[in-house]
Amino acid sequence: MSAMHKFMQLLGRLMPQDPGGERATAVRMIRRMEVAKDWLRGGPLQRGARRLAGGSGWPRVPGAYVVGDPAGTVAVCTLTSNDLLAPCAQIPGVAIAGRVYTVNLGIEKIIQNVTGNPAIRFLV
Repeated sequence: MSAMHKFMQLLGRLMPQDPGGERATAVRMIRRMEVAKDWLRGGPLQRGARRLAGGSGWPRVPGAYVVGDPAGTVAVCTLTSNDLLAPCAQIPGVAIAGRVYTVNLGIEKIIQNVTGNPAIRFLV
């Protein structure tokens, strides 16, 4: 079990649910941590350097995904499975294979990366 998974379980026990069953405070906290991690890893700086070096600057947002063929027309979301990422990314025509952590976390990264590549036409 990853450290992030253990941390999310701890937050689930410590933070109360709202009437809809979500833990909005925990989701906001994890989102802020993801933004900080992206900034500390140099996400925007690395993408800018790739663009200056003649690269495309895609994928735009770092995350739990595997890039296949950047010219592919399909993006695949494996929901929470790590085991399916690499095999899905190797399928011809697949540009990127990624996953989401929860209902709220991960979908924004998928949308940013899918819309950042004009070749992608389908999200499966």
